[in-house]
Amino acid sequence: MLNHTLASPRLFFLDWLRIGAVAVLVLFHTGMIYVTWRFHVKSEFAGSALEPWMKLTEPWRMSLLFVVAGASAALWLSKGPSWRGLRSKSALLLLPLVFGMFVVVVPQAHAEWVQFHGFTGSWADFAELYYKRPREFCVGTRCSVLPTWNHLWFLPYLWLYTAGLMALAWAWPKLLMRVGEALASMPPRLASTAIVASMLAAFAVGRLVLKPLYPPTHAIIADWYSHLQYGAAFAVGAALAAWSQHGAGASWKAVTAWRWPALLVALAAWGLVAANLWGGWIGVSLVVVQQAFAVWACLAWGAHSLNRDHPLRDKLNRWVFPFYILHQTLIVLWFVWLKPLQLPAALEGACIVALTFALGLLGCWLVERMPFLHRWMGFRQTAI
Repeated sequence: MLNHTLASPRLFFLDWLRIGAVAVLVLFHTGMIYVTWRFHVKSEFAGSALEPWMKLTEPWRMSLLFVVAGASAALWLSKGPSWRGLRSKSALLLLPLVFGMFVVVVPQAHAEWVQFHGFTGSWADFAELYYKRPREFCVGTRCSVLPTWNHLWFLPYLWLYTAGLMALAWAWPKLLMRVGEALASMPPRLASTAIVASMLAAFAVGRLVLKPLYPPTHAIIADWYSHLQYGAAFAVGAALAAWSQHGAGASWKAVTAWRWPALLVALAAWGLVAANLWGGWIGVSLVVVQQAFAVWACLAWGAHSLNRDHPLRDKLNRWVFPFYILHQTLIVLWFVWLKPLQLPAALEGACIVALTFALGLLGCWLVERMPFLHRWMGFRQTAI
């Protein structure tokens, strides 16, 4: 590998964190088949045994992706907002959303309907149902809305926050510069502490106040809990990027100083959460602590150990978006195809993970060689 300093024009560790976070999603979404939490398909072996390990990443995995996205958006906006830039970002995020909803996600919906709605019709029957005007269908207390975006909810939320940041940059052209300068004017330890405290406060208000009132729906409309959680994470990433541009290298050095404390606090909080000793506001507060410090630990260790280039980084960074679009459908399909073999749960799950990575990477390789699919699958010739 080639070493680079933290003052490198490109923060390579953000690319590695993005790649790693999407890889974690494969493990997490495969695990969802085998726990009691709601998912699109369920194994007959589903139970609570895996849930403590799922809780290791459940609170923070998406928050990390939004922090990285916020930092990338702020660095991209450092040259100033433009209509061309907004159109480019909109095409990058919304065209794959449309393609994903009407092509990629359909097998997930079909598998869910077969298992939970007793659907026995052909693919043509289901397609006719799926592509009709938007409708909600319920069996007992379980409802499905067709068409659906399932795991692709991340894309409209990211578009909304990116467009919002761009609107702020239009209204206050020096906003990001002022934020960066304000953080750079503070002692680095105080500035990093202020950002951690802001994350803790936002996550706490979200989980303790908003979540009971507005449970997450991923429907974007009135999803106030999710918007506070992920909007705050996006804002933290933007603030860190702004600080890095005005801090003469002090910003990420200050973040790396947290790497051991943040990791130990996150692991301790996870241990207490997994032990399930406390409920109520104490249990929720432990999840908040785990969420904030796990995100901070990823950033700190990433800045400390991953800010370096590698021949695979650029390719994986261009493939990570198409891979994200494909991964959950591949997980569901592999589960459906492997289920008749009646494999032990651990072996079946391991096969799903391995085959999802293999076919997902093969799919990215094929998309790269099919230019007509590039805009629909979020593939770019140059990494973002």
